[in-house]
Amino acid sequence: MHPAVHQYKQLQPASHQSAWSEATAKHQLIARQRSVLVNDALTASASSNLHQAIKTLKAELDAGTADQASLGACQMLGKVPGTSTLRNWVQAYQSQGLAGLLPGYQGTQRRQYGWEALFLELYHRPQKPSLASVAQTLREQYGFALATEHNVRYFHKTLPAELQDKSPWRLGQSVYRKTVREYITRTTENIPVGLLYQGDGHTVDVYCRHPKTGNLCRIELTVFMDIRSRYIVGWYVSYAESSITSMAALSHAFGTWDHVCAVLYIDNGSGYKSRMMNDDTAGFYANFDLEVIFSLPGNPQAKGNVERFFGVMEQDLGKTFDTYCGNDMSEDRSRLFQSKNIKKLEGMGLNIPTISEWCNAFEDWLERYHNRPHPEVKNQTPAALWDTLERTPVHDMNLLVRPREVVKVHRSMVRLHGRSYRAEYLYQFDGQELIAEYDLHHDQSIRLFKLDGVLLMTAELKAKVHYLPTSRIEEAEERRRQGRLKRLDNKRREVELQESRDLPGHLAQAAELEQITPSMQDIEQAKQPSNDDFSLDVLANAMLRSNKDQGDEPEPDFNPDEFYQYGAAGDR
Repeated sequence: MHPAVHQYKQLQPASHQSAWSEATAKHQLIARQRSVLVNDALTASASSNLHQAIKTLKAELDAGTADQASLGACQMLGKVPGTSTLRNWVQAYQSQGLAGLLPGYQGTQRRQYGWEALFLELYHRPQKPSLASVAQTLREQYGFALATEHNVRYFHKTLPAELQDKSPWRLGQSVYRKTVREYITRTTENIPVGLLYQGDGHTVDVYCRHPKTGNLCRIELTVFMDIRSRYIVGWYVSYAESSITSMAALSHAFGTWDHVCAVLYIDNGSGYKSRMMNDDTAGFYANFDLEVIFSLPGNPQAKGNVERFFGVMEQDLGKTFDTYCGNDMSEDRSRLFQSKNIKKLEGMGLNIPTISEWCNAFEDWLERYHNRPHPEVKNQTPAALWDTLERTPVHDMNLLVRPREVVKVHRSMVRLHGRSYRAEYLYQFDGQELIAEYDLHHDQSIRLFKLDGVLLMTAELKAKVHYLPTSRIEEAEERRRQGRLKRLDNKRREVELQESRDLPGHLAQAAELEQITPSMQDIEQAKQPSNDDFSLDVLANAMLRSNKDQGDEPEPDFNPDEFYQYGAAGDR
């Protein structure tokens, strides 16, 4: 059963009490005046039947001999009601109470046509069909002749708002939750300054010039904001969000202000949930005893403060650059933002900023942002609130931008990232797990700790394979480069397969070639002897194996001497 149908069946008719509470004061006054006449009729019916009591009341009202309350009620109503009207009022009062006497009250149920549940299923599809389209489908495909557009629209109008055009099944649960559903308004008044940091990454809507290639690129900005003061306490710029960028931005915040927050509120991105950051023993959060709260997936309102900051930044700062590429940028200009058009852009007089130029502009703008009025605290600015910080100093500055991992001692050495490290007394910990702290920029040494955090020793690099760079950041960039090349190669192969006229045959031929390739390599090696030990028998066996792999039987009169002569002649 569709959820909309289930919800429709759970609906209860509007109660009389709710109808009364929703009525206007004027209609409630009219209903009370009518109830005076109804009570007179019901009181008189105790000594006679109801029909005779209503006739007697009508006669007294016409003659003006009724009690003053009834006459006053008729005066308020503007006229004396007829006998049939009085009878209808009495019946409505007996079945529905005071709400039945409200003007225009509809106590009857709407006619059921039989297509209501099917209408809800068809209408609440994510394709968002129109009412006219659904009505036509009900008539033509399901045979409901009474599913006219008028009847369908009337039924749709009687539904609650949650089952109309803004239902969660037409909009989608995520959009419905963000735009229609009631939300909780939160305040930060009870949070001390410096207690809670909120972090997030944002791809900047400005094309910059890559420092190595000179091509256009977009950078990733990672920031951490103090929730109470709205002050940006730390930030870092890179080419892509990762655990290293998150660690660098957070280290910038801790080291700049010599203060460690108590709680982090971050999303579920890989840069925040990696083992380097989140490991219970050696992770960055554990090093500083941070309580980490991960927001619910698909719920950007939870990070509203940081998201709002990025929006204000693009409006104030991003749009000052010629290479701004936000969604509201002119399409005529934004389509030119490609690396092949750099000379054309420069010829148009557009300035393509370097990453350093953008960072300098961001720092200047951030100073102005911190001195704007605070959105919650009157007559205060983010900078003024941040100045009231009561610091919790960093207990060990060496932990900043120095990630840690758990390693195991084996044969008086530890291996980390393909590198081997040794120390004089490391053999005492053979077979044990230790925590290795390393530098992102240099790999000559690491510091080893016990699992409880006690420093043991410094281990020096023993041996390193030549292709490993000394900087782990350079190593990460090389891995990213290889990954991009691999994806491009896969895309090329996919295009080649898509352009093949006979795809299944092409794949079968490729499989056959893979089987033949080893045999062909043997033949090529046999045709080009590299020493005097070359044997014609090897060549003959290679040829026989090649024919067998291809499913052909060798010819009975095959002569290796003749084949060699033919091959030699062909080579010449």
